Amino acid sequence: MPFTVKAVELLYKDDNSPSVYSIISFDRQDAEFTAAADGDYTGSYTIQSNIFGTTLPDNQILRAYDSVPRKALAQEVTGSRLLFGNYVEGHDLLDSNGDRVQLDMDVFVKPYIKSSTSIFNESVKSGRTYQLGVVYRDDMGRESTVLTSKNCVINVPYEYADTSNRLGVKIKSNAPYWATSYKVFIKDVLRGSESLKIMYANLGDDSRWYFGFSSDQKWKVEEGSRLKLKVPHSQANAGTPDYPTSYTHEVVVEEVFNSPPDAIGDNPGSSDGLFFYKG
Repeated sequence: MPFTVKAVELLYKDDNSPSVYSIISFDRQDAEFTAAADGDYTGSYTIQSNIFGTTLPDNQILRAYDSVPRKALAQEVTGSRLLFGNYVEGHDLLDSNGDRVQLDMDVFVKPYIKSSTSIFNESVKSGRTYQLGVVYRDDMGRESTVLTSKNCVINVPYEYADTSNRLGVKIKSNAPYWATSYKVFIKDVLRGSESLKIMYANLGDDSRWYFGFSSDQKWKVEEGSRLKLKVPHSQANAGTPDYPTSYTHEVVVEEVFNSPPDAIGDNPGSSDGLFFYKG
């Protein structure tokens, strides 16, 4: 590697996403920079997680976007668009001590009880892994990229399904010297799972369980889908053999029906607006 290289940054991009993520950076003093590698090469780092770091700003991956500069020496209007020349944009991520900002944030789950007469409470979904990040803003609304770290990932286990919960954060690192506010972003890391509310459950004549859901959720289920129960549908069926009553119970969808199947006989209540699956 040329001696003029001061540091190396590892980047990651998924084929189906325009975002580019920064995994980690090394300078010549880091152990990874000089670690033994294949042959005569040096520098080694093992990626052990699908959780990546900061998203690179669009201007680093050659994508056009609108930006408000910190200062500019010239401006012009062309095609109803305001253009700046000889401008300076973006802030250095330095704190009031002149040190580079490295986000250090604790993430935790806490109970949530909304002061409302409603029987429903808002909650983060259980059985999910979330990643959180922070965006700092200056007094003009200009924002930094999303800052995150390996400590900003949390799993909400299925055991939390029967309670209402929120995610709490505690930022322990210093903010940039220019920041006047910040926003916290959250995303579901392992996408592909959906939540459904059971409207009907019964054991069929063929000794298989049949479940009914609202028809507007049909797109969430197909043959071969794996469904994991979070909260029992009815305590009245709790004594029925093999009735799924805990979050540890998982079934595979064998068949989807648009109307009540013959195996469940006379469907109690109305089946309007429901679809059924056998598992």
